[in-house]
Amino acid sequence: MKAWLTSALGAGFLFFQLGYGFENGDQLQYLLLPYRSIYPQFLPGDWFTWQTEHYHVTYAWIVEGLHALSGEAAFPYAMLLAQLATLTVLCFAILRVSHALRYGLVEAALALLVFGCVREAGIAGSLLNHGRLLPADLALPPFLLACASWAESRGAERWSRGVLMTGAWLGVSGFFHANFAVLGPLVLGPLVLEDSLRTRRFAPLLGMTGLYTLLASPTLLLIARSFLSSDRAPAAIAITLFVRSPHHYDLASIDPADFCWPLFLLCAGIPSWFARSAERGTRLRLLVATFAVVSLAFLGASLHSITLDRLFAWRMSVPMLLLLLLAFGETTCTLWRARREDPVALAWLLACIASVGMFAREDLALVATPLALRCLPIAAGALALVFAARASRTRNVLVAACAVLSLAFFAQVAVAPLCDVNVGKSNRSEIAHWPHLLGRRIELRATQRELYEHIRKWTPSDARFLVPPGLIDFRIAARRAVFVDWKCAPMRGDEALEWKRRMLAAMGTRDFPIRGYQLRRAADALYGARPLAELAALARAEGMTYFIAATSKYRERAPFASRVFGDRLYTVYALEPLPAANRPGG
Repeated sequence: MKAWLTSALGAGFLFFQLGYGFENGDQLQYLLLPYRSIYPQFLPGDWFTWQTEHYHVTYAWIVEGLHALSGEAAFPYAMLLAQLATLTVLCFAILRVSHALRYGLVEAALALLVFGCVREAGIAGSLLNHGRLLPADLALPPFLLACASWAESRGAERWSRGVLMTGAWLGVSGFFHANFAVLGPLVLGPLVLEDSLRTRRFAPLLGMTGLYTLLASPTLLLIARSFLSSDRAPAAIAITLFVRSPHHYDLASIDPADFCWPLFLLCAGIPSWFARSAERGTRLRLLVATFAVVSLAFLGASLHSITLDRLFAWRMSVPMLLLLLLAFGETTCTLWRARREDPVALAWLLACIASVGMFAREDLALVATPLALRCLPIAAGALALVFAARASRTRNVLVAACAVLSLAFFAQVAVAPLCDVNVGKSNRSEIAHWPHLLGRRIELRATQRELYEHIRKWTPSDARFLVPPGLIDFRIAARRAVFVDWKCAPMRGDEALEWKRRMLAAMGTRDFPIRGYQLRRAADALYGARPLAELAALARAEGMTYFIAATSKYRERAPFASRVFGDRLYTVYALEPLPAANRPGG
């Protein structure tokens, strides 16, 4: 009961820190499949909704179940309660992992605090929680519980039961998300196999495999059907991976801070990893296993390997960071207890605390950070080196070595703004926030809600719109079909080719001018620069019935198109029937 109460408090903290959203973010894509079943005649004529493969089938079952239980009026509140439940189970899973690895409540709380206040991100956009109900967020807690079950089984009399529970939690995690269905066994499978070879008992391993396969079978069947067959142009998926989402799959586009953060935590927690304890072997094995899988993602992002990139093994960087944070928490507690007797411990403690603050932004520009704060870690580290030089004990030398390694990673961060060098500037700078401690917004409605309300009221439900590609919430918020948008890109090669054709048609270009998040802005700029006559012709050629243009073009005239309504940013135009003489073949 105490653990669940603590977890509920932690969930409230994460909810405040990470914010909450409904029908936005990745839900703009993942809600399309369940909404097809929930709402009659949902987005008729929408290409992405009805003619592409959707992979989060089990997530759709959950959303449909929540809607059936709550009804239409209470459905948003049911999604909110499900998100709060997910956060609670996540906090409970972190406590379980901490306990299984013989860390204390303080270490678990510190890990949660740092995740919430400093960086909730892993590597390449993998997050602890997205602030809304999503498949990856549902899959992470059971995976952490699988890790805890494996750790608790080592050396226990009821080893077989622990192995079976590991398989069960792996199956639940794989049920929620395809990435975890593949990556979970890659992390824990070799560890359980090693234990089985050591004890010469293989029946629990077979039972674990059976439980995992049974529980994750819906996702495994979907993977076999969608990814291993039926794709007529598998190499074309590079369009989605490296043009639409290079921040996930291309090493050159990933924020350098994503790598500096785990390296810092590894160095800062070295005293914990080297401490002699009975649990050190279990801790190191689990860390090495997660690091090995994350290395696959690093290799794929470096070589542009489609096979490795589609695994998105960066998701395992979040459990890896959790393990590093627990070790960092243990080191911090040890240094805190020794702060009065050992000046080196106090100096190293100050260096660690000050250095954590350096990562309290999603990018490392830190231009707005005061100079004194930027230099504080270096000053504290230098103090640690002075005391270490005067000491002769091996432990102090180890602490000094840790200080040197850690400070090397963020020395450039502290000095770079003085030299006008933009170190580690993220391509996600438009969503950076400072500090996390102020919390995130709660977003329940779209930004252009008045425009969308007018569209839902004054256009037929089967209307089809040509819209600026960056208007990503149009489909869900306006409940109208669209020609294409930047957000919803398919994960099959043959479908990615069609997405490319539509994006280039909307922009009026022969190739993509830029990649990633910048593509969204560039696509809107190119779309907005096109004359109304071109937009009207494209909309008519692609079977659209309406198109949207910038309100600033109000002086232009489009043949056989009439203005319906608009706001200060966008204007909606309806296509009129062509006279017989203007029709193709007329």
